[in-house]
Amino acid sequence: MSALRRFALLQCRTYSSSRLVETTTYGLPKEPTWSVKTLTQVPKDQEATEEITIEQMSHLHKLAQLKMPEQPKQIQQLKEDINHIAHFIKHVKNASIPSDTEPLAGLWQDHVSQTLRPDEPIFTEEHARGRELLTHAKTTSGNFYVAKSTLPSHEE
Repeated sequence: MSALRRFALLQCRTYSSSRLVETTTYGLPKEPTWSVKTLTQVPKDQEATEEITIEQMSHLHKLAQLKMPEQPKQIQQLKEDINHIAHFIKHVKNASIPSDTEPLAGLWQDHVSQTLRPDEPIFTEEHARGRELLTHAKTTSGNFYVAKSTLPSHEE
């Protein structure tokens, strides 16, 4: 084994003491060492401590104004998916990140910025403004517009 190759193996950070990870000359693993899928699945020897209930799923669907699946198989699959996501979030919450860690990247690239318009109102006397606009609405309730819902109401 060449000296450079041994150096690459020594520089590689391993997460398991039982095996060395083979790396490229740049110190990158040749094969994936983990995946998000491994973090979403609860190990067989460890039961999920908290599972979402059907009532909680129904409540979430109402809040999001989504239709709850009708087939028991679909409900069970959705329940498993939500529990896998919750298990993954536990890994994110438990990640130890030093308090002085800087963000890796900003929302905008350094050379890209938003173009802002001048914030000057361009109103003339003939434009309707404020509550005057309510006179053009088909349906109002007091000083509010009323919009017809396209989703069925889930009144309890």
